[in-house]
Amino acid sequence: MTSTGSSDGADPGAEAIEIFSAWLSALERGNAVAFDELVRSHPLRARELDVLHVSWSRLVAAGEVSAAMEDADDASFPASNSFYLTPRDDTAARYQLEGEVARGGMGAILRVWDADLRRHLAMKVALDSVGARPNNAEQRSETKRLARFLEEARVVGRLDHPGMVPVHDLGLDGQGRFYFTMKLVEGRDLKKIFELVREEREGWNQTRALGVLLKVCEAMDYAHSKGVIHRDLKPANVMVGSFGEVFVMDWGLARVLQRADPHDIRLAPAHSDAESHRAEGTDEQNASALMTMEGVVLGTPAYMPPEQARGEIEKLSPRSDIYSVGAMLYQLLALEMPYDAPRARTDHRYALARVIEGPPTPLQQRNAAVPPELVAICEKAMAREAADRYPDMRAFAEDLRAFLEHRVVAAYETGAVAELRKWITRNRALAAACAAAIVILVIGLVVSSSLFVTAKEESERADARAADLVISNAALAKETTRAEEKASEADGQRRIAEQRSDDVLSLSAGRDLQDLVVRADSLWPTRTENVARYEEWLRDAHALLDGRPADARSHVKAKPGLADHRQKLTELEARAVSAPSSWQFENSDDAWWHAQLTALIADLEAFSDEKAGLCSAGTDPQHGWGIEKRLEIARNLEERSVSGGEAARRWRDAIASIRDRTECPLYEGLAIAPQLGLLPLGRNDRSGLWEFAHLATGELAERNEAGAIAMQDGAGLVFVLIPGGKFWMGSQKTDEAAPNFDPLSLSNETPMHEVE
Repeated sequence: MTSTGSSDGADPGAEAIEIFSAWLSALERGNAVAFDELVRSHPLRARELDVLHVSWSRLVAAGEVSAAMEDADDASFPASNSFYLTPRDDTAARYQLEGEVARGGMGAILRVWDADLRRHLAMKVALDSVGARPNNAEQRSETKRLARFLEEARVVGRLDHPGMVPVHDLGLDGQGRFYFTMKLVEGRDLKKIFELVREEREGWNQTRALGVLLKVCEAMDYAHSKGVIHRDLKPANVMVGSFGEVFVMDWGLARVLQRADPHDIRLAPAHSDAESHRAEGTDEQNASALMTMEGVVLGTPAYMPPEQARGEIEKLSPRSDIYSVGAMLYQLLALEMPYDAPRARTDHRYALARVIEGPPTPLQQRNAAVPPELVAICEKAMAREAADRYPDMRAFAEDLRAFLEHRVVAAYETGAVAELRKWITRNRALAAACAAAIVILVIGLVVSSSLFVTAKEESERADARAADLVISNAALAKETTRAEEKASEADGQRRIAEQRSDDVLSLSAGRDLQDLVVRADSLWPTRTENVARYEEWLRDAHALLDGRPADARSHVKAKPGLADHRQKLTELEARAVSAPSSWQFENSDDAWWHAQLTALIADLEAFSDEKAGLCSAGTDPQHGWGIEKRLEIARNLEERSVSGGEAARRWRDAIASIRDRTECPLYEGLAIAPQLGLLPLGRNDRSGLWEFAHLATGELAERNEAGAIAMQDGAGLVFVLIPGGKFWMGSQKTDEAAPNFDPLSLSNETPMHEVE
């Protein structure tokens, strides 16, 4: 058992836990080396191993680790993590109990007052925490429950998102009970919200509830991006706060992908031994309860994907969570749970059999008023085969958002006709103007055709009369002139109709420009994966500036560009009565169009400015870098920060320096890995800390003669690698001898508090 270090980017704490767990397993088998030899074999993890050994020795003395040593598999991750937690004697003084909020199979949730930070928190305490027990199967089951408890705390702790309840603290209190504290959520679960929608109370309706499900999708999309799946999504595990905030709760059965599954969540057979381990105080103390092989009580299976119901746990993936959110959408639309058992039967195993057998009752049979787009979204999310569901939670959320914003729902329909229909719904005023222009054009064509036919008939009658009758040259000339006047009138009507159509297209250019600006503001930050979106944006922008030629085959009319708008403005000004200092027109329509075109041309010119336009490689004063500059940065970001020769050299030097305890003692041998978008700048001589340039926000910062980072225009952000440990955050201006004294300290910088 030898090691000289760790791989770049490894977590020192996790690596030490893994080494110590393997040593414990060998100790149980009787073939472990001496602990001192273990430390010598892993010099870079010596400090962490010492801490683990001290904590383990303390628990051994109290008789609290026999269960962990009973089963070698349980010592690999959860048990060894419990050794790393040191009992705290000040827990009762800091967290003052104010009552129990809820209780489940693994723990009780308490309402507590944090005396240090003066705020209310929720504290989850493991039921029957580690203590001295007989060395038997019940003890091993208890160890597994504690492992699940610790796993839940660490899974939620790594999810930093507004839709996740933040975990503040994890530890052992003075009585040896495991606990973790988190934000106290004041609100109601989604099941209660669905009831309010059904009863149309407190302003809740289907659209508002869809917004809640959209936030659930966004939160789960983040969790999936971190490699975490929930595996127990249902309305009871979604909380809606008093101010509209939405939280995904109860991560007790969650799994971190690419890591061994810590839970056996296969459903146990009815009346199996696992049921004897059910936690007391749950709502499921009846024969209909569903339990996992680990004895965890599960509620209704209505939200369970078919692969989980069949026990195919190895097939569970982010698409399994998509199914569960789809089942919640089904309940919102149908006003009943999918696979809801008849009133005479409440056995959850009956519902489980329904999940395995086939899909639920079609939505439209339960509620014929459901929009077909929502039916399509729900059916795609709840597809029996995982491959037929949405590819990820982001696609699911995008379809929900498209429905709420009256855009095309991909699961229901696609194509130009669908896009046009939704565009008309969103832009009724502009659509009405376009429709009016088309009507005018059609009327003009009809009138011109009619006049042309009339003129032709008049001409033919004139020719006939000239041949059959003897008429004077003057009469013949009069008839010919009348026919020509009618043809000229028809041609004028056609030109007016075409002019109105061109005017409407000019109006649409302003809306297209606004859409491009909104899209540009959404294309942050500058990342490699945005290259395709930048290129698409530039194509659309050039089409707006250059115009679109007419297509005779598809009867698509030419769309004017910037040059066409300038020509039209020149034609209007030629008809003006006075100016250019104060333009005046006899026709009010001309005056209105002159103002519109002047503003449109000014916006397009600013938009296309080579130095400061949003299309350019420069910087727009309102919207930041132009898209061409963002595209160039995104294309070269990987080479400049990681893969290029200069970048690779800088990273090699930085990694070696940071790991060198002599050169950088503050980092204590920290091992890091290259990070996309960052480039090492060097070690600051004054602080001894390494500094890194953030290439996506500007050019490389430079140092001044004193060795400090110089403030300069166009320079990007500079990140500083901070060593692990604790420090005092905040400032005070009352005691010069005390830490963090600052005479200019503001009220929002107090009180000072210690942060790890």
